[in-house]
Amino acid sequence: MAKASSKGPDSFGKGNLHAIAAAESVNSAVVGANLIPLLLLGIPSSVGAALANSAFMIRGVQLGPLLFSDQGRLIYGLFGAMVMTNVINLLIGQIGLRVWIKVVSAPESMIYASALLLCIVGVSIAPGGLLGMAVMLVFAALGYFMTVFGYSVVIFIIAFFLGPRFEMSVSQSLAITNGDLSKINDYPIALALLFLAAAAAAAAAAAAAAVWWLAWNSPKPRTEIPGDRTDHKR
Repeated sequence: MAKASSKGPDSFGKGNLHAIAAAESVNSAVVGANLIPLLLLGIPSSVGAALANSAFMIRGVQLGPLLFSDQGRLIYGLFGAMVMTNVINLLIGQIGLRVWIKVVSAPESMIYASALLLCIVGVSIAPGGLLGMAVMLVFAALGYFMTVFGYSVVIFIIAFFLGPRFEMSVSQSLAITNGDLSKINDYPIALALLFLAAAAAAAAAAAAAAVWWLAWNSPKPRTEIPGDRTDHKR
């Protein structure tokens, strides 16, 4: 939309400030949208939302529809903190813009080493101690290898948080139906949710199959080997 409404769309991708502002605006807008499934359903949709979910779990806060009635102060405090964060972010960005440019331009080895040192110090200060530090390093290595081999870290985190809830829901369903899954026909809402889940899984599988088929049948670029050309004009 920003490119379509811009007077110079050809300058997008070449350092146009409007393009940078549009990308950062979209990136910031996602943060608020991620809170909708997190607070209403307890489902984190990003890494940041998963971290917020872990913080709520540590504090003993149960996310879900009852959160707005049972923890009204927490919700209003969260929204107020987001408003204050935007204002503070604007001030820090305006004041320390030149400093952040120098930080970003630093060598990657220095940035990664500093981030690792801060993570180790933060975990060691926590009650976990050496055990927490070991857990952090193990999961850091796991996340690195998952990224290298193309596995989604976000899906792993979502499954990690929703796994116990899924087991509890299955146990409750089996207890209500006395182990007879055919009784689920008496609950139309449950049938509708199962149908939606199956339709979403089928749509995702169809999309993945379509992408795989297009990638498999797309014409492969030909690569010429140097020195393999023959001069037909001789």
